[in-house]
Amino acid sequence: MKTKGKTRRIKMAAWAALMVPFAAIGANVTIRQVNNSEANVCSIERRLYGDSATRNPYPLTFYGAQICDYYEQPEFVLDYYTNLTEHFPTNNANNCGYVAISMLLSYYDTYWNRDIIPDQYNNPDQTVIDSHYDRDYSSPGVNDFYAPVVIDKDAVKPEDDAKDEEKEKYKEILRQAYRPYIDYMLSQPRVDDNLVSLLYFIARGNNRKKDIIWNFYERPEPRLFGDEVLALMNYYLEHVHLSDKIQAHVVDLMSFPTASETKEKRILLRQAAIEKLMEGQPIIYMGDLYGEKPVYDKDGNFFKGDGHIALAYGYDKSADQIIGHMGLKGRNGCSKAGFDGEFGKFDAFIYLDISPELEFTFDNPRFQYHNHDVNAHELSSHVHAHNRAMVEYGDDQYHALQCVCRDVKYEEHTFTVNRYDSLFHTRVCPCGFEKNETHNFRLSGMMLYKCTSCGFSMPAGQFPEPIYNP
Repeated sequence: MKTKGKTRRIKMAAWAALMVPFAAIGANVTIRQVNNSEANVCSIERRLYGDSATRNPYPLTFYGAQICDYYEQPEFVLDYYTNLTEHFPTNNANNCGYVAISMLLSYYDTYWNRDIIPDQYNNPDQTVIDSHYDRDYSSPGVNDFYAPVVIDKDAVKPEDDAKDEEKEKYKEILRQAYRPYIDYMLSQPRVDDNLVSLLYFIARGNNRKKDIIWNFYERPEPRLFGDEVLALMNYYLEHVHLSDKIQAHVVDLMSFPTASETKEKRILLRQAAIEKLMEGQPIIYMGDLYGEKPVYDKDGNFFKGDGHIALAYGYDKSADQIIGHMGLKGRNGCSKAGFDGEFGKFDAFIYLDISPELEFTFDNPRFQYHNHDVNAHELSSHVHAHNRAMVEYGDDQYHALQCVCRDVKYEEHTFTVNRYDSLFHTRVCPCGFEKNETHNFRLSGMMLYKCTSCGFSMPAGQFPEPIYNP
């Protein structure tokens, strides 16, 4: 079993010193879509149906690959987020952090384990596809219930150096605007069927530590800072009883202490993100968009823009572009945007560290073809597990190597002796198959019998009768 690192605690002061708060974007965004079809360059084994013929006359006839170690899907992740255009939360309340969390969780819930998001929060309609090779569809995701937020058009946000009275007056305007929205989102029906509402509920202090991540009175807008996204993600995983199998971790500028210059830290941060993306792992991407009124320093370098949290899921090597979903609805190219062109600054990313012990859910039909249920692992984008589940099925020569999709290869047992007594030793294969054998004694020296298979020895003349070496 792989050793997993513990979640590193983020110090708020250190984070704030390096990063501009990540608010949801407030300006119009022009999305620059990346059209390169090869958005992720990976060396993978393509799925070929029937590429592993059964071993007659005793093939594996049951499913045992739910114990397969977790692994990434570098093709399905591209399809899932590129086609995620409807079934994700609406970002109309500066709630981009909650939207990104929902989008990240929905992928893993669709692909690997359906318990990551309880069923009542998922979009109940299956995604209809034209065939198992269809790669243009509306991805399954979560419910999207939301209320409008109406802010007085004459209200002007004070500058950072404005008087406290002006800031408090504007904050009260926001409270009045957001209160109906929050009342609706935190109503009992919504907390029970809307994932963003559940996240709001947890952020308001309904977690194991009673930690209030979002205080409505102090911050009427439900926006999150980077360390709050991390905390909320882990509190949610505790809520669904998966914190022992999944942990959220952050990589930020403080993760590279050997780099002395901020510019070098940003280069290393981007390289770390690309490594995750090339493996097929989506990440929550945090930084500043250029926005309508970007701020530049005296040397002309981008300094500050509209803070935003989004979902990155691929890397276009030919264009050297990180590919991601902006988390916005109704925008062309929003689900497949070049983040290096949208973000002027990249400050941190969050990823999920998934234990190999998290079981795979074989029956999770989020798609439908000709009125038949279809799972994500039955699509042509599925890539076989390289480290397949080793399944013992009673054959004395072979065990099965089964992918999560049920595809099977066969391999001969590799035995080691792990226990013995005066009459027998037991050969055990890593798959769990075992068999007992009588010792194969030979005379070793003048007064000692020794088994040539397991090494067990006993004094000559007791038992069994001597068998001399030829």
